[in-house]
Amino acid sequence: MKFFKLSNKRDLIESVIAVAVFFALSYLSRFIIPLFGLVVLSGIIFPLIWAKVKKDWPSIGFTKKSTGKAFLWGIGSGAVIFVYLLFDGFKSMPVFTDMLGLKLAVNIPAWIIIVAPFQEFFFRGWLQTKLQKSIGKWSGFIIASVVFTLWHYLPPFEGTSTSNISIYSVAGFFTILAFGFIWGFVYIISNNNIIAPWISHTLAGIVVVITGKWSILQISS
Repeated sequence: MKFFKLSNKRDLIESVIAVAVFFALSYLSRFIIPLFGLVVLSGIIFPLIWAKVKKDWPSIGFTKKSTGKAFLWGIGSGAVIFVYLLFDGFKSMPVFTDMLGLKLAVNIPAWIIIVAPFQEFFFRGWLQTKLQKSIGKWSGFIIASVVFTLWHYLPPFEGTSTSNISIYSVAGFFTILAFGFIWGFVYIISNNNIIAPWISHTLAGIVVVITGKWSILQISS
């Protein structure tokens, strides 16, 4: 059995075009900061409109199939990432961030409703599903995970007013890559149910808030 086998050229072309547009907008947001809002919006709205027009919600991971399994994989993988990031974060920041309760109250809903969905809907729900159909399950999984990792170097993530997450290092690159593989894998193992990576990614987001590395709003005492 071939690892890479093109079975649907149209899906592959559509994937390349969508990723090119998403990457271009993300890179331009370095220079025109408000454009990042369009990146976030497109990551959520584009897959939803696509599924609505195609009348195919499972094509973006919206399925009732294996829901219980998806919850378990999401919580389990998210817990592992949570512990890892918590330990890693407190190596350089041994105390809780200021006004933690308020920051969590603001940021947890943001991660559930916006931050995790715009990445998971696009990279796992839409892109990985399409690539799996066009070039095979495992090759699609790997390429989608690598694309997800590379995308993080286009928007202004590091050193902004809302984020001091370090990604420009060998460790930073491989951490993002590992998380991409984890979220792509739990998506596959849950029968392409978006709930699994959505939960796991959200738990990862909560940790970076706890350790003071990211906040949608800068709240100081």
